[in-house]
Amino acid sequence: MRFRSVTAKLSELMYRVPGTKKRRSSAAIIAAAGNGSRMGNIAKQFIEIDGFPAVYYSLIAFEKSLNVEQVIIVTRNDDIEKMKNIVEKYGFKKVTDIVSGGSTRDESVKNGFEKLKNNIKYVAIHDAARPLITTEKIDFVFRDAYKYGAACACSKVVDTVKKADGSGFIKKTIPREDLYAAQTPQIFSCDIYRTALAIHLKGDLAVTDDCSMVENAGFKIKLSDIGIPNLKLTVPQDYDIIDSILKKRGAEKCLADSE
Repeated sequence: MRFRSVTAKLSELMYRVPGTKKRRSSAAIIAAAGNGSRMGNIAKQFIEIDGFPAVYYSLIAFEKSLNVEQVIIVTRNDDIEKMKNIVEKYGFKKVTDIVSGGSTRDESVKNGFEKLKNNIKYVAIHDAARPLITTEKIDFVFRDAYKYGAACACSKVVDTVKKADGSGFIKKTIPREDLYAAQTPQIFSCDIYRTALAIHLKGDLAVTDDCSMVENAGFKIKLSDIGIPNLKLTVPQDYDIIDSILKKRGAEKCLADSE
């Protein structure tokens, strides 16, 4: 079933009605600095899927979002020229900067964050290894972020989750009713992210995503359930699933899930 297609269309109409809440000045940081160690040391952002490099799908989805006015790509220094070629080949107009990543994810995103235009009020951070994201889902998370200050794309956990005892045996079953798998984009007001980053840089807590850093700073983050799929290219088996889904979506695969 097409994801919230009616809701999305109504929201787009609402934005055009005088007196209704306007979009904020917003940007996106595409994190594409991974080395693909679990994909056989193949950079996931450049893997070809249905005729396009994986990063293309994220870039086109954000390019089409009316919420986004600036896109910054963070990649490995050795891949900057390759990424520039992709941006030029497909005519992505919103990409203003392609910067070198750091030794950690938070350092890489920081490098991108420093390139935001002065007028930007909200920033979406997205993994290039999640090519299934659509403009519709991006805009849904933006709406939550505008309302609550911070929002995380996610999906409800459907499997039964077990906690291990440290020796490879089940310690207990964790109720799944309140469990969500965090995905991207993760969207924050720049004030919240800037504060969280400053606090994070003073400590030494390791984080696995941007929400973790913002959580550690004491901010609340809205869970934006975008449903499935929003899979991540992590291991070779993920490729076939993602490739199949994109092929089924058809020509406007970046806009919304197919019926």
